[in-house]
Amino acid sequence: MANFDENKHPRDDDGKFTDGNGSRWTTSKRDYSNVQGGEAQRVFDEAKQLGIDTKGIDNLDVIKAKVEEKKRLQSDGESGKIKQRNGFIDIQLFAPGIDKQSRKELEKTIKSTEKKIAEHKDKIQNPRKHCSDWDEISQIKKEGRIRFWEKEIQNQSNQLEQANKLLKEKRDGKQ
Repeated sequence: MANFDENKHPRDDDGKFTDGNGSRWTTSKRDYSNVQGGEAQRVFDEAKQLGIDTKGIDNLDVIKAKVEEKKRLQSDGESGKIKQRNGFIDIQLFAPGIDKQSRKELEKTIKSTEKKIAEHKDKIQNPRKHCSDWDEISQIKKEGRIRFWEKEIQNQSNQLEQANKLLKEKRDGKQ
């Protein structure tokens, strides 16, 4: 049975447990146990579904925190993105209006993109230099930041490739 503290959940005049504000929500210790058990089962199921190992962890709050962090990390990786569906493509792969840029603008785009790629490579090589809280954050967050920087390098490399291709076409007089 779940830990039950009658001081936290007093009984009202009818002998039913309340939340302390007068609203009834359970009728017995057994009902309280079932409410807690249902929540625990839901959290454990969700952790299992996300691939979180819960063996040896008996604190429900710790498991909840791991589940929330895993969900947040998964959702952070999708921000700013439109996946290939219904004619939409990943907008991160293209710089806005790059095909309308002049040769001089393309050269500037290439130079700044190369600089961004170098910055992100340096962030991966020397994370403490760029993140003041690097030593305090969890390993999961560290891995998430590194994955983010790697993805940025990939996106900027695609942008660089496209800009170089357009610049070559403009130099050859095809555009």
